[in-house]
Amino acid sequence: MLYQSEAGDFALALAGDAMVSRRLSTYDEPDYLRLVDLIRGCDAAFCNLEMPIHDYNQAPNLAEGTHMASDPRAGQELRWMGINLVSTANNHIYDYGEGGVLATQRKLTEAGIVYAGTGRNLSEARAPGYLETRNGRVALLAAASYFPPWGKAGEQRRDFQGRTGLSFLRHHTVHTVDSRAFEELQRVSASLGLEEIKARRSSFFSSADKYNRFESGSSRKELYLEPSIGLQLRDFPEVRFAAGDRFSCSTGVHPPDAEDILRWVRDARRQADWVVFSLHTHEGAFPVAGDSRAVTTTGLRDIPAEFVSAFSHACIEAGADVFVAHGPHLLRGIEIYRGKPVFYCLSEFVFQIETIRWVPVEDYERYGLGHEATPADYFDARSGGDKANFSGDPSFWGSVVAVCRFQGGKLEQIELHPIDLGHGRPRMQRGRPLLARGPSAGRVIKHLRGLSRPYGARITRDHGTWVVRP
Repeated sequence: MLYQSEAGDFALALAGDAMVSRRLSTYDEPDYLRLVDLIRGCDAAFCNLEMPIHDYNQAPNLAEGTHMASDPRAGQELRWMGINLVSTANNHIYDYGEGGVLATQRKLTEAGIVYAGTGRNLSEARAPGYLETRNGRVALLAAASYFPPWGKAGEQRRDFQGRTGLSFLRHHTVHTVDSRAFEELQRVSASLGLEEIKARRSSFFSSADKYNRFESGSSRKELYLEPSIGLQLRDFPEVRFAAGDRFSCSTGVHPPDAEDILRWVRDARRQADWVVFSLHTHEGAFPVAGDSRAVTTTGLRDIPAEFVSAFSHACIEAGADVFVAHGPHLLRGIEIYRGKPVFYCLSEFVFQIETIRWVPVEDYERYGLGHEATPADYFDARSGGDKANFSGDPSFWGSVVAVCRFQGGKLEQIELHPIDLGHGRPRMQRGRPLLARGPSAGRVIKHLRGLSRPYGARITRDHGTWVVRP
C-alpha cells in the first residue's frame, strides 16, 4: 500500500442544523468538550449551515420566519469544534440576498471550511466542494428542495452571466381524488371563472413556453388550480389534482433537476475517495385520513416525503457513500441502502436562534411591534413566553451526532451520540450541544429507534455506545 487512503478506513461525523449566534469556544463543561473531541477525532465533520455569515452590512431579503444571520466569527467557531464540511443550500442562506451568500462563502473559506450548495452561478452551486484528509479526498454536494424561489442559482450562458444562489431540487405534488370529487372540482373551477382565466393565460403565451400548463381541465384527467392569478414566483405554483379510484397524494422530483444533480454526483465519484450528498428538505409524507401523527404545513413531521426517499437511493446508486438530509428541525429515521447510510434528518446541532443580534423590520411587523421594539421584544413575542414556536416544544432540542466508520471501503457501523440542547433553559444558555446522559439520551434513542424501524435499521447498544450496523 503506497497511500494511506488506499486502506479505505475513514471516520465521518454528521450533525444537523447549525444556527450560531454566540461564541462556542469559551465553554468547558466536560460533556461539551467530550463532544468536541469526538467531532475533532474524525477525518471529516459535516453540518448544515442554516444562516448567512456577514457583518450585518447586507440588506435583508424576503424570508420565511426569522431572518437568520451571524457575525463573521461563526465560521471560526465551527472550525474550532472540528467542523470542516458544511452545506449552504437551505431556505435561510438567501435571507440577506446575493451579498449574504457571497459573504458567507468568503468567511467559510477564511475559516478553512469546505462548503457546497451555493455559487455565483448554477454550475458552481451544483458542483462538489473538496476536502483533503489523510484518509482520502472527500467530495461534498448539496441541494435544497425547500427554498425561496428567488434564491435559486441561475446558469451561465456564453452571452450572459449566471445568478448567485443555491442548488435546487424541485418537486411536484399530485392530489388524487375520486371521480365525484374531481367532477366537483371541475365545476368549482369553471363556476369561479378560473377555467376562462387559464384559457386566456394559455392563449397569451407561446405553446413553446414550458410554464404554459394552465389549459382547461374540463376534458382531462388532471386539473390545475392556481392559488392566485398574476406573477408566479414558484415553478410549480398550482395545486394539481388527478382523477382516480381513491384519495391519495404523491410527490416526485423534477427530472431535469435530478438529472443535473446526479451528473455531478457521478463526477464526484470519479474525483474523490468519499462522496457525501446533503439535501435540505422540510417536506414530509402526506397523512392519510384519520392519521393521528403530528403534521406540519409541509406534511408529517417525522416521515420524509416519498420523493426524498427515492432521490436518496438515486444518489447512492450514482456513487454517493452517504446521504444526509436536514430541514424540519426534527429527527427522522435512518436507513441502510445498498450498504450505505441514509439519514433522513439529524435535527439540530447548534440552535441559537433567539440571540441573533439584529432583526429586520419585517420580522417586527409580523408581531405588531413598532420601531421602538428591540430584538428581545421580538423573541419574546415570537416564543409566546417560551410556550410557542420552537421554545415550547422539547422535540426540537434533542438530537444525535452520528459517526460513520468505514473499514476497507465499506461501512462498518454508525455510532449515535445523543445530544442535549438545553430545552427549558434561558435563551442566552440554550442551543449549545452537550452529550446527553440518562433519561435525556434514552428519549432520543427510543424515538430514533422507532423512526428507523420501518427502514430495517436496528439501533443496538455495544460497549456503552448506540450503533447501527449494515
